[in-house]
Amino acid sequence: MIRGIVFLILFWLYQLGAAPLLFALRRKQKTDEAGVRPLAHEKATRWAKWVLRRTGTTIEIRGIEHLPAGPVLIASNHQGAFDIPVLTAALERPTCFIAKQELFKIPLVGGWMQLTDCVPLDRSSARGAIQTFKQAAATLEKGVSVIIFPEGTRSDGGPMATFKKGSLRLIHQTEGIPILPITLNGSWQIKRPGSIAFHPTTVVIVIHPPINASGLDKAGRNALPERVRDIVATGLIDTGDQPVLNTEAEG
Repeated sequence: MIRGIVFLILFWLYQLGAAPLLFALRRKQKTDEAGVRPLAHEKATRWAKWVLRRTGTTIEIRGIEHLPAGPVLIASNHQGAFDIPVLTAALERPTCFIAKQELFKIPLVGGWMQLTDCVPLDRSSARGAIQTFKQAAATLEKGVSVIIFPEGTRSDGGPMATFKKGSLRLIHQTEGIPILPITLNGSWQIKRPGSIAFHPTTVVIVIHPPINASGLDKAGRNALPERVRDIVATGLIDTGDQPVLNTEAEG
């Protein structure tokens, strides 16, 4: 518990210390978006590595050879609250997330999310979802990889849920951008549900071969979420303290 409290204090001190840089980059972004982007993403990677050090988290990556050079749509399972810094630190490339719009309202944190091309997801309307996909497609075209959690919510140590049917619709608005399935193992243990304590954890990340979704017919597009989920499931590790797969159909 003490470690968790210390982390929260240091986290906000870190944010306050970085605030002048955030404001300066936000101003410069208005006239030089392309020039600001590399520095903003470099800062995000450094922040993510800082978070992992402070929480006692280490990362083991398997399948790094499958990581393409260019931008990709990354589809990952969503185990815990620290999946974003885990993936940001591990991939070490310009990446952004499709995240619920409430996160963008957090002081300073929301500013960094906007600066690093993260895309807000409005779940209240179909029109909002369409706008999210358009913005994410434009981000991919800028050379920034987009990370999405198709389960829609964290499993928090439970089994992996069904991937939402429309979660990968974004890929059909881009040309030549592959889908990269990624499996996270153990990230939920960094901070367990209902606790402010942190636990030293080794997160195993499995990177699977990319999928070329170009030219799929309607049936292929409809089956894509389940196909990607099946691939992600092959990388799950049964540690004996959690179920690894939910085989129930989405309700």
